Amino acid sequence: MTENERLALDAVVKEHEYQKERWGTSHDQEHTPEEWLNILAVYLGKLGSETVAFQGLGYDPEKFKKRLTQIAAIALSASAVTSAGAPPKGTG
Repeated sequence: MTENERLALDAVVKEHEYQKERWGTSHDQEHTPEEWLNILAVYLGKLGSETVAFQGLGYDPEKFKKRLTQIAAIALSASAVTSAGAPPKGTG
């Protein structure tokens, strides 16, 4: 693993912990797979909108990296809930 990859993973873990503190862990377990996809789609849409806005106005790599980190942390939460063995709400 490269140093940049390690730094990126550390940032994802830090963001994941922030999200758990902000929203709580039981909140994650209440999402259906469709809700997880919707949350990810919203954040991917934000990333896309911001990327388009950057064109011609100057690219901000820190904002881009922060949004990618948020998306990865959301995906981590969804994966952790799925890995816990209990099916998300609406699937069992």
